[in-house]
Amino acid sequence: MKAKTLYFMRYYFLIFTLSMMSGLNADTSKKRDFEKLSLLKPSELQSIPSKWQNRIGTSLAAPKYHFTNKPILIEGVKKTKDLGYELIKLFIPELKISHDGNALDYFYNSDWELKQGMTLKEVISHEYFQKTFSSGLKVFALDCVHSWEAFKHGDPTVTEKSIENEMYEAVIYLLKKYKNQDVTFIIQNWEGDWMMRAAFDEWVTIGVPKNWREKSNLLTKWLMARQKGVDRARSEIKRSKCKVFHAVEVNKVFDAKKGVPTVASHILPKIKIDMVSWSAYDGIKYGHDDGSLMHEGIGYLKKQMSPSEYMNGKRIVYIGEIGLKENDQQANSMKKTKELWDTWMAVYMYHDVPFIFQWALYDNELLRHDPQLKPSKVYKNEDMKGMWLIRADGTKSYTQKYFDAFLGKASAN
Repeated sequence: MKAKTLYFMRYYFLIFTLSMMSGLNADTSKKRDFEKLSLLKPSELQSIPSKWQNRIGTSLAAPKYHFTNKPILIEGVKKTKDLGYELIKLFIPELKISHDGNALDYFYNSDWELKQGMTLKEVISHEYFQKTFSSGLKVFALDCVHSWEAFKHGDPTVTEKSIENEMYEAVIYLLKKYKNQDVTFIIQNWEGDWMMRAAFDEWVTIGVPKNWREKSNLLTKWLMARQKGVDRARSEIKRSKCKVFHAVEVNKVFDAKKGVPTVASHILPKIKIDMVSWSAYDGIKYGHDDGSLMHEGIGYLKKQMSPSEYMNGKRIVYIGEIGLKENDQQANSMKKTKELWDTWMAVYMYHDVPFIFQWALYDNELLRHDPQLKPSKVYKNEDMKGMWLIRADGTKSYTQKYFDAFLGKASAN
């Protein structure tokens, strides 16, 4: 016991030392910073503080295979829990609906009976979501954006007030329905920079459009309306074990260095929000990743954001999406996978990141276009890019094997 106590004292002293050094600008201190960061790599640690057992999760969206006859959402949530995780990121299927009312993102063995125009509250009160939210998992990041398309195109029925009210009603429902349950919901958008641009990388490759301010202002108003709805609901329901937060997800943090307006550079400083989610693929250095981009990105986002009053000054940045393609040279071996995850996790541990959502439990991306693609089709390992914890043949991926070891070290304390 004394040896373990001494070990964790050294662990937290290292965290403290790094935090003191991160405020220095000298190149020498930056070099020492990363030399020390390498000491936090989980594979090099004798043990890991137990809190990290509850900070790693996964995602499930439009999987291309399944293993049971249960509705795919229910199957995926159970598999997540069986693997030892307590967090999952899900997509609210308000827009992607088949002609017979099935959710295209969660199609296998399912009968959703959804209708176009359903509110967020109506969708999350569905039987499948009720079972999901009562599964024993502790944190649900819920990705929902359905009002954005109508709002940005000027639909007169979708206003800032209607967006606020829809969010308010959904949060009231969650706080009341799960008032006796120790569960956290984070309602967030999908990758905000892509939402603002609607043109993906063209702002970098072709040029920033003349109407970029209009696009930025629209997204700012939409995000502020959502936060207002969450704030209003929480102010009315104060006695609930359930917690609900609102997060803004960004995904092109470093484009600001290229002179391209981003959510981080032009929207975050203007609004007060609970948390920032980073879909952190632009924080990866392909080839040899020393963690410097990931480290810089988290620090920059914390600086740019303004926390809501509810957060009491805490600047929370979490990793909303990060993953590796196993069927690619990027991570086609256990060695490569371990090196990358070890580097990133050292950065996340240093920054005390509260939630890390790996992409994904089951892969959703095909290696090649399938002209006969349909939501009921089941694919094989060789068809997929390999962003998975569980492969299409049911075996564990390199990433899952890495986290088996990580969670094992954390659970031992």
